[in-house]
Amino acid sequence: MPTTPGESAVAGAARHGRGVFRSRDVRSRDNQGTVRRPRRALGSAVAHAPQVLRALVRADEVWLLVLAAGIGVAAGIAVWLINGAAQLFHQTLFGISSEQRLSAMDRLNPMATVLVPCLGGLALGLITLGIARIYTRRAVDPIEANALFGGRMSLTGSLVVVLQTITFNGVGVSIGLEAA
Repeated sequence: MPTTPGESAVAGAARHGRGVFRSRDVRSRDNQGTVRRPRRALGSAVAHAPQVLRALVRADEVWLLVLAAGIGVAAGIAVWLINGAAQLFHQTLFGISSEQRLSAMDRLNPMATVLVPCLGGLALGLITLGIARIYTRRAVDPIEANALFGGRMSLTGSLVVVLQTITFNGVGVSIGLEAA
């Protein structure tokens, strides 16, 4: 983008050293006299993250490895948190210790075995109705999203599926945590 009429972007970039500054950019000098660009707002940085990551990956393949490792770490932390939430539900609702797993228990309180899944299903139905009033689009199941939409799911839809999966698993329904 030319900085002045008749000047090319390349010439403007060469004159400023690191890139073209638009007229709305406000540059400041720190204590050492170095010119610094102002920081972008967090929302702007998040909105531009996909373009920045795409440019880094295209520039050097090492960034693809860094990006893949970051996604793997984030997925591992998410699985750990979801598993911990389901285990906390089990401990609270069924009265088991933190070392025990609900699926490995040979004896449980018969009243809890009947009431917790029934009341949990009722609570999940009410939560789903409340979400449906706020979020009018139906949350897509991950398998359905993979088969019909090329694996694409909205972030909100994904969070709804996570909430439903944790709640169902937490009250003892025999579904896996894979969907979340």
